[in-house]
Amino acid sequence: WFAHFLLKDGKEVIIADRDERKLLEAKQQPGIRVATNVEAVKSADVILISVPIDDFSKVIEEICPFIRPEQVVIDITSIKVFPIETMHKHIKTGLVLGTHPMFGPGAKSIRNQNFALTPTNET
Repeated sequence: WFAHFLLKDGKEVIIADRDERKLLEAKQQPGIRVATNVEAVKSADVILISVPIDDFSKVIEEICPFIRPEQVVIDITSIKVFPIETMHKHIKTGLVLGTHPMFGPGAKSIRNQNFALTPTNET
């Protein structure tokens, strides 16, 4: 649902997903490009991690070698301690933020919405 907010705001959106069906659906939507996790990270200015908590470490470990200092890495998982500890452990460059949107998919826009932000490094 974040992809739709970002598209609506004129942002370029690249989606990676392990579910081929979801990737095919995403590919049909104007403005969305699909890629692997690594391809998406290499092309992005901002990396938004939205995966089940059981997959979080695997995804972070996969992408961390490709994160550049100027990139921002944001997670929107439902819990904060484990994701923040994991990002802090593996991501040594870039700005890392643990976030929790204070709104859901029913919101009409991302503009003027509240987020709880948890910076995880000193960048």
